[in-house]
Amino acid sequence: GATGNVSGPHLHFEIRTGPEYGSDIDPVAYLRGHGVKI
Repeated sequence: GATGNVSGPHLHFEIRTGPEYGSDIDPVAYLRGHGVKI
């Protein structure tokens, strides 16, 4: 569902080190560190 202004399909990608807010890390650096080419 959408809870704001949406102009089309999109993805929010987030990696967290724990369940609390503020524990997110840079997903691009994480993926590159695990061999994913971006």
